[in-house]
Amino acid sequence: MLIFIAEVGFFIAFILWGLRKDVAFTARGRKKIKFIYLLPVLAYIVLTILFARPVLTFVGAAAVPIMYGPVGNFMLLIVFPVINVFFMLTCFIHICVLLTHWEWIVKFNDRYLYCLPMILFLSLLATAVILNNRPLSWETLKPICVWVALMVTTYGLVTLIVVHDLRQQLNRELTEKSAAIVAGRASGKKKLLLIYPINDTALGYTAHMYLRFPPLSLGILSALTPKDQFHVELIDEQFERFVYREADLVAITAFTVYAKRAYEIAAVYRKKGIPVVMGGIHASMATEEARQYVDCIVKGEAEHVWPTVLQDFLNGKMKPLYEGTYPELKNMVHPDRSIFHHLYVSNAIQTSRGCPHNCDFCSVTRFNGGRYRQRPVNEILDELETFPNRYFFFADDNLIGYGRAAEERALALFKGMVKRKIAKRWITQTTIDIGTKPELLKWAARSGCAVLFIGLEFIDHENLRSVNKNFAVKVDYKKALKNINRAGIGVLGAFLYGNDEDTREKLLERAKFVANDRVDLMHQMILTPIPGSKLYTTMEQENRIVCNNYPDDWEYYNGFSLIHIPRNMSRKEFLQIYRRCMEKTYGYHTLWLKAMRTLLHTRHAEVAIAALRANFGFRHFTFSNLEKQERRMPLND
Repeated sequence: MLIFIAEVGFFIAFILWGLRKDVAFTARGRKKIKFIYLLPVLAYIVLTILFARPVLTFVGAAAVPIMYGPVGNFMLLIVFPVINVFFMLTCFIHICVLLTHWEWIVKFNDRYLYCLPMILFLSLLATAVILNNRPLSWETLKPICVWVALMVTTYGLVTLIVVHDLRQQLNRELTEKSAAIVAGRASGKKKLLLIYPINDTALGYTAHMYLRFPPLSLGILSALTPKDQFHVELIDEQFERFVYREADLVAITAFTVYAKRAYEIAAVYRKKGIPVVMGGIHASMATEEARQYVDCIVKGEAEHVWPTVLQDFLNGKMKPLYEGTYPELKNMVHPDRSIFHHLYVSNAIQTSRGCPHNCDFCSVTRFNGGRYRQRPVNEILDELETFPNRYFFFADDNLIGYGRAAEERALALFKGMVKRKIAKRWITQTTIDIGTKPELLKWAARSGCAVLFIGLEFIDHENLRSVNKNFAVKVDYKKALKNINRAGIGVLGAFLYGNDEDTREKLLERAKFVANDRVDLMHQMILTPIPGSKLYTTMEQENRIVCNNYPDDWEYYNGFSLIHIPRNMSRKEFLQIYRRCMEKTYGYHTLWLKAMRTLLHTRHAEVAIAALRANFGFRHFTFSNLEKQERRMPLND
């Protein structure tokens, strides 16, 4: 009896704590626990108390734990008191899961999240029944089966009520957004159409809905566009295929792999006499090529020149080329997130730009400069508090930066998130150095860091030195990864295959490290010489780039296609070894074993589940692109 009272007290305290927190495990101020969500559970309690005696009379009370006693003039009868307490706790946790992950559930109908708490509850219940040292027969199982049926029905009603309410809230938001778009189109303002093109044959991260992030650059352009003169819309091919829309001015940004697709869309508007502006990393690195397909190029960072572009357009004097600068990031405009597609689950924010390392395979230094520029911490925190999403991505190339001052800024950011109670989960890109900084790891974890995206690339010093990544040579990978996991953070390790120092033995050894060490999420790509990088310039001069029929061949620059001639093996031999490495690292048994290790190492079920699902996504588009390459690309050196 005392144990039961203690369990009930714990259950009530847990609910009161959740209600006091107002949003129970969700991002602050987003989705709240409503009384209506608890009605099925309350109905279950009342009905099982009132009808327990006749039900037991019908099904038989064999081996059924019962607690009873008078409450006023009513004889209180509770069947399976311990089980009921845990069932009600399961329902409450289920509501919290639905509210926490509501976007996955409502936007993508992610059914596994519906069922997970109940599956765990039933598994524990079945284990208890099996271990109760009583003979199992239909007479002993019949009463509990009846109550389990009632529990499943109650659980289903809770799910229906919560999901229906969340869908209604989302539909209201979409209705308001649609009405604003219709009003904008009828306003008589100039129509600015922003386009984010995607090529289906070259899908990378975007192949999986959990790995899609909104195009911040286009959000910034929209925020800088005067709304009294322009109505702004976005076509984002991560979620919708391009269909012609009326526009007065079109602006496109594209990565190299999607350059061909960008040019195809630009041609549609240019035929109609509608000017097209293109910016972003590819247009900035391959400016002369891009100028052949669009009317205007914005080279580099666009913040300072975009207002001039728009004014020149209105005056009919738009120039063919505008060159951006490297502005300081203080008082940086917040991206206009209202234009982003509603199916995005994760948000994004940028806090720094520039990289002094200038690794040979990377074009960041050339695009954003070698000086590390940072936003003030308070401005970042203010923007984070506007996010409705629970998940977000720090879209920095290295959040912790370079040097003591940058590390202190990162530490102040993490502490500020904790102080302001910004209850969100986030990932970011950084270097392996963070694994040697326990204070940063502690506060990153406390502020909600779930996963760190770390460019590990290679595990041998010869390869690291050959691509000018000398700073990583000083770090013990195994120890650093262990420290990150101990802080409760998962590691998304990015690895490259196909460098000039690679041999068959080094490739297989790298795959062994990826499969067996503390790399929770495995992102493995073929080294790609992208425009703007030292690697591209070198290989172009050596005539080692095979896919050079531009712009058609840009679609092969996706990180999963071998577009160059390796130095130490034939292309055919490399692809055979690469496939062998992928089969080892992405084998089903490896993926499940890694998820179990992630749970053990990080002690976070959410990170382990996310790692498992992401790894299955990586497996899918890695093999999909590899098979397309093997079918379509010539293998003659």
